[in-house]
Amino acid sequence: MPRRAEPNSNRTLQFGTVSIVALSLALGCDWNTGPARQPTAPAPATGPQQPAQPRPSSANEFVEVTAGNQHSCARQKSGAVMCWGRNTYGQLGNGSRDDSTAMVAVTGLADAVELVAGGDFSCARRRSGAVVCWGNNQDGQLGDGRGAKVGAWSTRPTAVAGLSDAIAFGAGEAFACALRRGGKVVCWGAGASGQVGAGGERAFALPQPVTGVAKVVSLGVGGQHVCAVEQSGRVMCWGRNTEGQLGDGGIASRVNARAVQGLADAKSIIAGGRHTCALRRQGELACWGEGRQGQLGVAGEVERERTPIVTGVTGMKDIVAGGEHTCALFSASDMRCWGDNSDGQIDAGRRPKPTPAKVDGVRGVVDIAAGERHTCVVSGGKVYCWGLADRGALGPNPRS
Repeated sequence: MPRRAEPNSNRTLQFGTVSIVALSLALGCDWNTGPARQPTAPAPATGPQQPAQPRPSSANEFVEVTAGNQHSCARQKSGAVMCWGRNTYGQLGNGSRDDSTAMVAVTGLADAVELVAGGDFSCARRRSGAVVCWGNNQDGQLGDGRGAKVGAWSTRPTAVAGLSDAIAFGAGEAFACALRRGGKVVCWGAGASGQVGAGGERAFALPQPVTGVAKVVSLGVGGQHVCAVEQSGRVMCWGRNTEGQLGDGGIASRVNARAVQGLADAKSIIAGGRHTCALRRQGELACWGEGRQGQLGVAGEVERERTPIVTGVTGMKDIVAGGEHTCALFSASDMRCWGDNSDGQIDAGRRPKPTPAKVDGVRGVVDIAAGERHTCVVSGGKVYCWGLADRGALGPNPRS
C-alpha cells in the first residue's frame, strides 16, 4: 500500500523472529455500476504464504512486489504483472471481480517497470512513462476522468489521463500521486484531507498539479498524506495531519504543502498509514506521526510525534511503510521490521515491535512490501507473504 516513490527503479529506499517456515528460499476496461460486495470476516495467518505461481524462468521470475489493503501484486522481469487477494472492485486487473488466492495476470499489461497497490486499486508505471490503474474509481483514484462518482470502477488497466512522463509514483487509501520528469508532482483521487494538494478538499477524477513544491527527487504517499523531498534536501508535506504525519509541529490537515520542521538534509522518504520516515544524507532515519504501535522505530509508545525524531536505524538499502508497521532491508539476508504485529505481519508473537526486530530465516531477498496488515518479499524469483490472510491476500492455504 502506502510506500515511497522515487525516480528510476534503482530502489534505494519505500520486517522479529518470524515463524517463516524457515523461508528456505530456493527461492517462484470493463466498467460497472452497481453495489460492491461486502468483505468477509478476516482470517489471520502466522507465517509467510507463497501465492500459487508457476516455477519461475528467466522471463517470468518476479522482481518487485507491492501490497495494498487486502490484495497484492508482483511484477515479472518481462514486465508482466500478476495480482491476488481481494477483488471487489477489480483491483486484480484480470477482468473479473472474483477474489483469488492464486496469482492472476493483469490484462493487457506487459511493459510495467514499477507497481503500487492502494487501498482497493492498483497502478503500474509503463516503460514509456505512462501510468495505468485498475480497481475502485469511486473517488477518482484511477485518474482517467471517468471516476469520482458512486459505482465507478474498472476491472482492467485504464490510462491516467495526460500523464506520459512519470518517473516514480505512489498510492494511498483512495488517491495516487506521480513524480514527473523535471521534478513536478501531480495527484488525483480522494482529497477530503487535502492529500491531492490542490483545488480544495474534494475528489478529483483527473491529475492535479501540486503547487508549492519544486525539483522533487523522492515522493512518499501515505494513507491520506503525501511528503516530497526537494533537491535541496527540504521535505514538504500536505494532507491529513491529525497524528502529526506532516511533521510541521501541528495537527491541522493541509491542502497546501508545508515544510517539515528541522529537516533540511533528506535524501528520500516513505509514508505509511499515518506516519512518515525520511532517510537523511548521512544515513540516519528520522520518523514522525503516529507511533502508538511502535511504527516510528523508537522505544516506547508515541501517540503523536509532530516533528522528526532520529530512530537510530542506519544502513538500510530499502525501506517500506505499511498501515502501522515499517520494514527495512539491510542486505539480502537481513530484514528488520517494527510496529504493529497484531495480525502477524512481523512475526508469530503478535506483539508490537517498538524497535527494529530481525526477521529470521530470510535470504536472497531483492524486494519488500508492507501492506495495510501484511508483508511480502521477493526472493529467488518467487513471492512470499505473511500477516492477515483475509480475502486471499497471502495466497493459498493461509494458516490460522
